[in-house]
Amino acid sequence: MQSAASHLLGAEITYSHLTDYKYKVFVTVYRDCNECKIAGGGGGSNTKDCDNVYLYLRSSNINGCNSKELGKLGLTRESITEILPICPTAVSKCKADTGLSFGVEAHTFSVEIDFEEFKSYQNCGFEMYVQLALRADDIDNLSQSSIGETLYNFSYINPFEVHSSPKFNANPELLLTVNQAAKSYVTSSKTSDSISIHFEKPLRGANNEINYKEGYSLQRPLTVWCNGDQEKCEANPQANPPVGVTLNAQTGFCGFYPS
Repeated sequence: MQSAASHLLGAEITYSHLTDYKYKVFVTVYRDCNECKIAGGGGGSNTKDCDNVYLYLRSSNINGCNSKELGKLGLTRESITEILPICPTAVSKCKADTGLSFGVEAHTFSVEIDFEEFKSYQNCGFEMYVQLALRADDIDNLSQSSIGETLYNFSYINPFEVHSSPKFNANPELLLTVNQAAKSYVTSSKTSDSISIHFEKPLRGANNEINYKEGYSLQRPLTVWCNGDQEKCEANPQANPPVGVTLNAQTGFCGFYPS
């Protein structure tokens, strides 16, 4: 059930309603261009090819339902986009061995699902998930149990309440300047749903959390300015520089001061 992809930085799943109970699901995985290609695609000089990316579907266990695996779905590649904000004259690792020693690509795939055939699970809802090996092994804030921990992410959907999922307005910020305030809005595109934005623990599988190392936590997942109070480090985005990590659940504002 795992895809042998090396050094993935993250993944996300979104979906758009098409018609009736049909949806188009998008899976985006973020690839380190120093490492193997994903399903034969991607830039850089590494010639190793990782396995394909798949989307898995299972019924959820809410409303007294029993969770059940329902299928492994092949995906169609939509695009490959280099996403690091580098200078126009710079050359990243996604293009050549010369220049910068790093580079990151967003690989987006899609599949259409008709949930009409799953109406017997109407009261349960569904989890669509990806489970990929390997998570980047140079992450220094997680207590990974092995080199190349499994990368797992999922999206819950009730397709019988017709809607489309939120979508992020921008690519993830993967380069941050130390000792410079980082402020942005991660608010998703407009949707009829009410949205609450918050941090969640990384997962290696369903309900299988990866713990943070000492000094990091769910509310402080990276090293930031704490104004001398490393234990509590209560968030104050109005301070100069900002203290702790702020993530506003309603607006999606995120602010901190990398240190």
